[in-house]
Amino acid sequence: MRAPKGRWASALVLTSSLAVALLLAESCLRLCCPVTYGEPRQDFSDVPWMAALHRPSDVPGLAFEMAPHREKLHFDVTIRTNRFGMRDDEVTIAKPDSVRRIAAIGDSYILGFGVPVDRNLPSRLEQILNEWGGEPTWEVLNFGVSGYTTRDEALVLKHKALRFEPDVILLSHVFNDPEIDPLLRPHNHFREPDWWQHVHLLRLLAKARRDLDIKRTTDGNYTRYLYENPERWGSVVRGFEDIAALARARDIPVLVIVFPLFPRNSWDDYKYRPLHGQVVEAAGAAGLETLDLYDLFAKRDPAELRRSINDLHPNAEAYELVAREVAASLERLRPPTR
Repeated sequence: MRAPKGRWASALVLTSSLAVALLLAESCLRLCCPVTYGEPRQDFSDVPWMAALHRPSDVPGLAFEMAPHREKLHFDVTIRTNRFGMRDDEVTIAKPDSVRRIAAIGDSYILGFGVPVDRNLPSRLEQILNEWGGEPTWEVLNFGVSGYTTRDEALVLKHKALRFEPDVILLSHVFNDPEIDPLLRPHNHFREPDWWQHVHLLRLLAKARRDLDIKRTTDGNYTRYLYENPERWGSVVRGFEDIAALARARDIPVLVIVFPLFPRNSWDDYKYRPLHGQVVEAAGAAGLETLDLYDLFAKRDPAELRRSINDLHPNAEAYELVAREVAASLERLRPPTR
């Protein structure tokens, strides 16, 4: 009878020791080396414009959205939203008879991060199209929201943009669009955290597991990992299919514009040409038209087209080039008069 008691005592000591070790590890992480990965309700202390301009969304599956009637100065550029939460002029839901509308859907590249509102892509495209003269006139509605993915953009089309009766859908694709991990900002700020996110040690293990997966899949290249991971890349494919189905049911043409990631030095060092082909093929398989901007941008020094060496968003000059290229493509699409 003594042997079982001894085993129980040993197991209790082992369990107690493990619990103490885990508590000590958790305490050390909290006090000395906090784990920010997956941190619940990550604040926006370093990006206050996000907190000022956004709110939780009521759309099922959409974590957040731009709030209406907000204004924030960011990098000497004012971002102001209308009553629908768009960085745009006030518009009516019902489309006037003399107007053709383009719904521009995407992330910060459509929003126009860091450039004045009249120099971003939707505004410049609208100005260029209306320089053609005559009727109908054009409205390009800006549905861009920083941080959105292709999956989010499909929800924007379904629950928001279609109400405005667009004649054309313009969808941007940037190479972080498969980034559906809800543990990243800004999604993580607006969603209810999972229980384990409150434990630093478990967040550290989750990060280690993700980093190991990235290393094993692509030898450490995070962007390529997003396109080789079936779940993340699959979210883009399904998003394209959902967008195509919604547009096809209403006979609305869709143009997907594929933005390259600006290299820090030269286009000779560009690593992501195969990803361009992957996106174009997937969009084409869903029945969507595409405009790959790589050749357009590669003719110029990347330093001339990005905002800065530390901010790889397009600048106003880049948006000017894209707007003129998109306008030429729209002539080819010839959307029907509605």
